[in-house]
Amino acid sequence: MKTNNPAINNFLKALKSIEEIHYQTSRVSFQNDRIATNKKASTTYENNFVTQLNAQYAVLNYANEITEPRELTRQLQIPKKFIFSEYNDMEIENAAYKIETILDKEADLIEELNLIPDFFIHKDQGDMNPDNQRLIAEVKTERGLPYKRFLWDFFKLTIYLNKYNFQNAVFLCIHTRKDTILKYIDQYIKERLYLPKSYSKLYIIIKENFSAKPEVFTLQELFDNFNNNK
Repeated sequence: MKTNNPAINNFLKALKSIEEIHYQTSRVSFQNDRIATNKKASTTYENNFVTQLNAQYAVLNYANEITEPRELTRQLQIPKKFIFSEYNDMEIENAAYKIETILDKEADLIEELNLIPDFFIHKDQGDMNPDNQRLIAEVKTERGLPYKRFLWDFFKLTIYLNKYNFQNAVFLCIHTRKDTILKYIDQYIKERLYLPKSYSKLYIIIKENFSAKPEVFTLQELFDNFNNNK
């Protein structure tokens, strides 16, 4: 699938390059001092999937199969700057505490805001030029993704769009149905949480399994479709 956005097309090409073995791993156990593999029960390993996504992107870039003017870097400031400092943004701060309340403090606010994003392409931390803030993504691979796991990532992507001048943000969801993600987005909006200034820059990519074609849409397209169906 292709879009009219080169940065998203590069991301999708890297996604397509990930082999099936990285989508899920058969569970193993020791039985009678031997390793038994249960192919009917499998586990998804998000860190492994994210590592493959980054690796495949780097390989494609090195082979000149994608056009990318800036190298991928793993250095990025964290969004807590806009909550716990003299530069705090009250809208972001209020949303963060509201999310913590929604989750009944199941997640640690400081820990969540310290986590490095799963995937991003930009020049360096000191550069705020929008042309050099190409793309940032968060990835979720677990089956039965709960709302609480959706919340923080969607929130942080919005911060990076609004405050760090990123031109594209991607919420990539593997092993979860589109209607579930649409329900979560609707709930997020109804709870009046922090939203991007430009809905067209926030992409949602859903791939229910290895064989499924990725479904790609922006938050703007979601709003447009909703308004057209009223």
